[in-house]
Amino acid sequence: NVAHPKSSIMTSDLWNKRHSVAIGDVHECKLIRRKEVTSKQVDHIWKSMTIAHLQRALGLETLDGVLNPAHVNGKHIVHNVFNVNKAGIVVLESKAEDMPYWV
Repeated sequence: NVAHPKSSIMTSDLWNKRHSVAIGDVHECKLIRRKEVTSKQVDHIWKSMTIAHLQRALGLETLDGVLNPAHVNGKHIVHNVFNVNKAGIVVLESKAEDMPYWV
C-alpha cells in the first residue's frame, strides 16, 4: 500500500469548511477611505504611545514631576527605534554628533 500524497491545492469550499470554526461568522469587510498620515502625526503617535507605556511601566497615574511631555521629541523616539545596529546600539545620523572618544 502506497499512500498518495495529499494535494496542496484546496478549493475555496474546502478552505471555508476547514477554517469556518476559526473564522466564525465574520461579517464582510467594508472599505473605508484611507487618510494620509503626515510625519508630524506619526511623531505625535510615537510620542504619546511612548509616554503612555512609560507611565504604565512605572505604575504612575501621572508623570508630573518625573517627565515633562513637552520635552519629549517624537522624531528622536522614531530614530532610536529604527536606527539600531546588531549590538543594539543606536546609530547616529551624523558622526559629527558623536561624543569625543575621550569622554
